[in-house]
Amino acid sequence: MQGNLQSVQSRAGLLFLFALFLLPLLINPVISLNFNDIFLNVKAVWTLAVIFPSATYLIWCNRHRIDRITTGLLSVWLGWLIVADLLSARGLFLIIGAPNRLQGLPVYCTYALVTLAVFLWSKNNAQTGELLNRTLGWLAVPLGIYVALQYYGIAGIISGNATEGIAATISGATLGNRGYLAGCMALLLPLTATVASQSRWKLLFVFLVGFSLTASLTRGALVAAALGYLLWMVQGNIRHYPIHLALVLGLLAPLPHLTVGQADLRNFGSSDGGQAVTDSSGRAPLWNTAMYGIQLRPLFGWGTGQLLNVMAQRPDAQLLSELKVQLTGRTATRLLRTQDTPLNWRVSGGDKKPEQVTEPTNAVHNEYLEYAFTYGIPAALAFVALFLLGVARAWNRLPWAAAALVAYMTYLLTWPETVRFAPLAWAVLGMALASGPVSRRAKVFK
Repeated sequence: MQGNLQSVQSRAGLLFLFALFLLPLLINPVISLNFNDIFLNVKAVWTLAVIFPSATYLIWCNRHRIDRITTGLLSVWLGWLIVADLLSARGLFLIIGAPNRLQGLPVYCTYALVTLAVFLWSKNNAQTGELLNRTLGWLAVPLGIYVALQYYGIAGIISGNATEGIAATISGATLGNRGYLAGCMALLLPLTATVASQSRWKLLFVFLVGFSLTASLTRGALVAAALGYLLWMVQGNIRHYPIHLALVLGLLAPLPHLTVGQADLRNFGSSDGGQAVTDSSGRAPLWNTAMYGIQLRPLFGWGTGQLLNVMAQRPDAQLLSELKVQLTGRTATRLLRTQDTPLNWRVSGGDKKPEQVTEPTNAVHNEYLEYAFTYGIPAALAFVALFLLGVARAWNRLPWAAAALVAYMTYLLTWPETVRFAPLAWAVLGMALASGPVSRRAKVFK
C-alpha cells in the first residue's frame, strides 16, 4: 500500500515538473500579426488546464505536512487579492486579467498552488530538489539554442511576420519577448551554475544563459542576473572558475555580431541618438500613474487593468512630458477614448508635421507598484514578505534558490510578472520556503 502511494506521488510530481518545463516552450503555430495569439494565449491555457490541476493533485498527495507560516502568508497574499478584486467590481477582468496580460485571479491562484505543491512535495520527498534541479536546469538548452538561431538570422519570429520569411529579430525565443526571455534566463542562471558545478559538460547551460542575456539587450534583466549570480558566488562558489569563464564567454559571444534591427550597445548614451543607459524606456508615465493611483486608493487599489483609466485622469501636459513629447509652440489635443482603451493625442503646430501620440501600455512594469496600485499596499507587502521569507530560509541551505529569488525580485523592478514563465519562479519559491535543516536535501545543492 505504501509503495503504491509513493508511486502515485512520484507520477504526480513528474507530471507537474513536465508541465512547468514545457510552459516557456509552448507556442501556438499559427500565422498571426498578434503575437499574443502565438506566445501568450497558449501559455495561459496551459497554466490553467495543466499546471493548475497537476499542482492541486500534488498538494493532495502531500497534504499531511503544512507549514503555518508559509500557508498563512500565501493565504494573506491571495486572500487580499481576491477581496480587492471583488471590491473593484471589474467583472470578467477578475477572471481573464487585463487585456493582453491574461493574469486574473485563476492565474494568481495557480501561483499559490505551485508554491504550496513544491513546498509540500519537498517536505515529503528528499529527492524533490534534485528533480527540480534537473528539470528546470535543462530549460536553458532549448531556449538558448533558439535565441542563437534568431540572433544569427537562421530563424525569425515563430509564426509571426511569416510573409517576410526568415528575418533576424531581437531575441525572444518561445517566450515571444526579449524582456521576458531575459527575465526567465536571469531566474535560471543560479540554477544552471549549480548544475554546471556538478557536471563539466553542463557548462554549456551557463554559456547559453549568458549568450541569451546579452542578445536580449534588456538592462533590467542583466542587472538582475548579475546580482543573482554574485550572490550565488559569495555563498561558497567563488572558486568555480570554469563556470565563471563559461558565463563570461556566453556574455561576450554575441557582441561581434549585432544583427539588423537590434539596438547597438555602443550607442548607449552617445551623441548619435542612442538610448541613454538611465532612460526609462517609456516607463515614467506608467510608474507616475501608479504612484498617483496608490495615493488615491492605498488599501484595496483600483482593480485589474485600470492603469490606462487612471492615467486618463492625469493632465495631458504631465503625461506628454513624461512621454518626452515637446510641446513648445505646439498644441496637444486628447482624442476621445472608451473605457480600458489606449490614450491618444494629436499634436500639431510649430514647424513640425502633425503627429499622433499613443500610450497603449496597461501594465506598470514594476511589480511592486503593480500590486499596490491594483490590489492595495497590503497585497504588495504580502508579496514581498513571501519572497523575502524564501530568500531568508534558503540563504544557507539552498544558495541557488535564494540567489534566483533575488534575481527575480530585481527583475520585477522594471518588468511585470508574466504568466509566460512566472510559475517557474513560484516553484523556486516553494523550494526555498521548504528548505530546512535536513542534511540530505542540503547536500544535493551544496
